Amino acid sequence: MPVEFLGIAATSDGSEITARSGASFDKDYTLRLARAHEENGWDRVLFAYGSGSPDPNAAPAYIASKTSTLQLLLAHRPNVSYPTFAAKTFATIDQISDGRVTVHFITGGTDHEQQREGDYLTHGERSGRNSNALAGTPETVAAAICDYIDLGVDIISMRGYDLLGDAVDVGREVIPIVREEVVRRDRAADKGAVAS
Repeated sequence: MPVEFLGIAATSDGSEITARSGASFDKDYTLRLARAHEENGWDRVLFAYGSGSPDPNAAPAYIASKTSTLQLLLAHRPNVSYPTFAAKTFATIDQISDGRVTVHFITGGTDHEQQREGDYLTHGERSGRNSNALAGTPETVAAAICDYIDLGVDIISMRGYDLLGDAVDVGREVIPIVREEVVRRDRAADKGAVAS
């Protein structure tokens, strides 16, 4: 079963535990974070939409021009721009990225409801306003992720409180364990199907 790891893109180093140290669109940090995902086994990053954040399409265009394999997921609220303008923007970024863009349309609900949707974890959960993190050793976190995979989850969306450091650590220490376990399980399932 293929599993996709979805991280978070950001335009500054601020998080729930760290005050932003520079501009709201820090090009160097934005690129370092994207490359940390690309170089450490992540499949895709989400460019979230926030009314207090920089233009949600400039950063993906920038990242698309500076990376080669990282998939880009753009969050879009349809009520904030004309559909033809949005479509043109997405098509342009898709061309810049050689087809690595997907759009996530956010509709319905209040901001409060949308912040509460998802982020429900049962294994050593630590949850913040807009973050979640599985706590424990890499092996413990990988085992918890595999529990979700057993339930049919095939996209693992994660981010921690230290965006850059956690992207590197999860990519180096957790993702390989999960991918190896998925391969092992797939092989065992194939052998079981052949034996039947």
